[in-house]
Amino acid sequence: MRYLHLHIMNCITMITLFFLFSSVYVHAGVVSPSGSRTNADIRNIRYEHETNKEVTLVSGGTYDLSTNLHPEDGWTINADGATIICEKDLINNYPTAVNYNSLNNFTIRGGTWISPYPDGIMHSFIKWNHAQNIRLYDMTIRAVNCEYHSIELVACKNAVIHGCNISSLGTLRKTSLEEGIQIDVATPSTAPHLEARFCNGAGCQNITIDHCTVSGGRAVCCNVLNLEGTAYKKYKKAKNMQAMLYTTVATTNV
Repeated sequence: MRYLHLHIMNCITMITLFFLFSSVYVHAGVVSPSGSRTNADIRNIRYEHETNKEVTLVSGGTYDLSTNLHPEDGWTINADGATIICEKDLINNYPTAVNYNSLNNFTIRGGTWISPYPDGIMHSFIKWNHAQNIRLYDMTIRAVNCEYHSIELVACKNAVIHGCNISSLGTLRKTSLEEGIQIDVATPSTAPHLEARFCNGAGCQNITIDHCTVSGGRAVCCNVLNLEGTAYKKYKKAKNMQAMLYTTVATTNV
């Protein structure tokens, strides 16, 4: 009888541990909103990224990010149905290498990304430097002032921006230089935020923008190098590209 009692207790313990660890596995990577304007949401997102690489935000939830992400290779954010209030720029990876090797493989799916300020953030919202394999899907972005960029790709390779709805905030003027999406070259004149060692003249390669709606002072701008190595702009004004549908932009150095 004693043996039977111990056997039953062991079985109960094993079943309890099974459900405990099964619960942890099922909910791994899901971040619930904290409900407070502190650094709790960004801290929880970073923790889950470091633990699981992939983070899922709760559909219908509202998150407040007090600072920006520090992206790493292989991260994914699933934000479909979530609203994310961003007090600062979301992404600006600090380059550590050239030849598109500063960051590899980063994905954001969905989400409404907004600024709490009527005039928006005075900075590019998403900026990738010397990165590759970047995917931004079905994002709604209303975050930056009309004098800045919502998405900026500097010397990047294999990037896809698909199904995004992008518009700037603040007062749009005839002299406004903002592009909703800027495809850029790593030179001192086009990317003054970079250290000199990363201004190697590299351009973007294999950039795809499709099924997007982009509006602003200029909707999409592509900086490339001419044969003399001087950067120049190719862009479409927002008034001519309010609906950028079925559009592909492929860029390389000239």
